[in-house]
Parts: sequence; structure tokens; C-alpha cells
Amino acid sequence: MKKALSFSPRIAVVALLTVITLAVYWPVQKYKFINYDDQEYVYENPHVTSGLTYKSIIWAFTKSHSANWHPLTWISHMIDCELYGLKAGGHHLTNLFIHLANTVLLFFIFHMMTG
Repeated sequence: MKKALSFSPRIAVVALLTVITLAVYWPVQKYKFINYDDQEYVYENPHVTSGLTYKSIIWAFTKSHSANWHPLTWISHMIDCELYGLKAGGHHLTNLFIHLANTVLLFFIFHMMTG
């Protein structure tokens, strides 16, 4: 006997959140870097633009830069440079997918907390 597909409100909400997030932020892949701090963090930072190397990973964990110590941020930017070079749209697309994952994660956390 075949089981009928059951409707899950949680899956519907996750699908809706995903579609809305992608619809609103999809254009970011066409945007360029900005002159706020992108030059320090990405396109004028030789440690980041060199990509994911042993030397750059050591730098990420041992140095503060731009008044911050955040090695995972640096490594994320290095991976983006490996994947996309200095094409800003790719970097923004990675951020979109990180935000999308956080949106879904936050929904499940709230669902677990409130039922």
C-alpha cells in the first residue's frame, strides 16, 4: 500500500522563507565591492587575495587586522577568492547562501523553543 504524501507546515514555512530570501537577495550577485571596508578585507588585502594557502591560514589565526581578530572570516574570504577571484558577485552570493542557511536554522530554533 502506498502512503499518501503528508503536508508538513514546517516544510512549507522553510520553503516560503527560502523563496522569499532568494527572491529579495538574488540581485546581490550583480553588485560590486563597496568602499566601506571591502578594500581592507578583500580586494586590497594580499593575504586574502592570495587565496587559501598555508601562509595565509597562519596569518588569519595569528594576526589582527582592521582592529579585529576573526580567522574564520578571513578564511571565508580566502575561499571566496579561490572560487571567484575578485568577482564581487561571487562573494556576495556566498553571503546570500550563508544568510539563507541562518534563516532556516533560526526558524528551526524558534520552532523547537515554541512548538
